[in-house]
Amino acid sequence: MNYLRSMQLFLVEEIQGESAFLGEEETRHCIKVLRKNLGDILDLIDGKGSFFKGEIVGFSKKQTELKILETTPEIASPISFFLAFAPTKNINRTEWMVEKCTEIGTSTFLPFFSEHSERTKLRLDRLEKIVLSATKQSIKAKIPDVKDAISFTDLLKRDFGSRKKLICVVQEGLPYIASEIKEQKEFVIAIGPEGGFSEKEIELAKSLSWVPVSLGKARLRTETAGVVACQVANMAFEFP
Repeated sequence: MNYLRSMQLFLVEEIQGESAFLGEEETRHCIKVLRKNLGDILDLIDGKGSFFKGEIVGFSKKQTELKILETTPEIASPISFFLAFAPTKNINRTEWMVEKCTEIGTSTFLPFFSEHSERTKLRLDRLEKIVLSATKQSIKAKIPDVKDAISFTDLLKRDFGSRKKLICVVQEGLPYIASEIKEQKEFVIAIGPEGGFSEKEIELAKSLSWVPVSLGKARLRTETAGVVACQVANMAFEFP
């Protein structure tokens, strides 16, 4: 059996010296569901980029204490990729996209509402749970951040420092996204709603130094576009 595929990861809530602690939800899953007990060795993550091995030395209904036996930093990704997206009307499709983009590799999710958005509310707590589950499933130690939803105008005006800002537009003659992120290690990509961006929004984006790019000739659904953008961004550095 492949060891990585069989690994069960638990998120550490707190670390104090050589001790690590699981929170109430992780404790319930660990002790009540999986029937782990004193002396069992667990594989842990801190959500910030480190793996641990820990031995259970105590537990209650709300907390599990472990002795840290081993610490292994995760090999850091060469890129810091922000995915900005307009949530779909069918929330299941947005959740699927967030899950898959976490598995592939995304630093931060930035939901926004634009002129053609068909959804104006979003449960961030639900997305955060999906991101955590996908992080564990794909054996990663760093959990992507999920930001509060904002308006598209606020997104365009947001200070991203030196990050290159790309907006995916369905339009002929635009440069392919891969050519614009080549040798760029920090960037943000905006994926529009099912109805696309309005001309007014595209013009505003360009006036604020966002670069319109293409994801190819096919017309993609929002969630498909997000996954494609994420994969292209990661592949550009894995196979330059």
